[in-house]
Amino acid sequence: AESGNPAAYDIPRPMQYSKDYNFSFSGLKTSCLYQTNDLRKKLGENFAKIIPDYCASAQEAIVDSVVKKAVKATKNLRPKFVVLGGGVAANKRLRVKLRGAFKKLDVPMYFPAPALSTDNGAMIALAGYHKYLRGELSNVKTLQRTPSLIIGQ
Repeated sequence: AESGNPAAYDIPRPMQYSKDYNFSFSGLKTSCLYQTNDLRKKLGENFAKIIPDYCASAQEAIVDSVVKKAVKATKNLRPKFVVLGGGVAANKRLRVKLRGAFKKLDVPMYFPAPALSTDNGAMIALAGYHKYLRGELSNVKTLQRTPSLIIGQ
């Protein structure tokens, strides 16, 4: 997305008029699926040429959505500062746009170093890997799921 034009394609901004601070990208993903399928048919072998622009446009839609909700929450809840965490914190475009938005709000915005902005899925995979190495295997057919389980319990 870094080399693409973020305004090249019209990608919907999900839930921009909802009154809450939630966001969901399922509708955006469906829209992108249909758009890219249509573009693939229309462009054939030339489809690969538009990938940077399309990715930049999709990224911009997602970043705009996150920034808008973060600004809305900050205006309403009035925190002393805001911290961005998780894998999304590694996104350069999101950092730039949040920095600009929060500078206008005069609210400090903190980001971890990109090397520390890891995806939770990677953490879970690593925990699973170490369990596997210790021979702690589960039978998928009888596995009990506990989504709120704390690692180490």
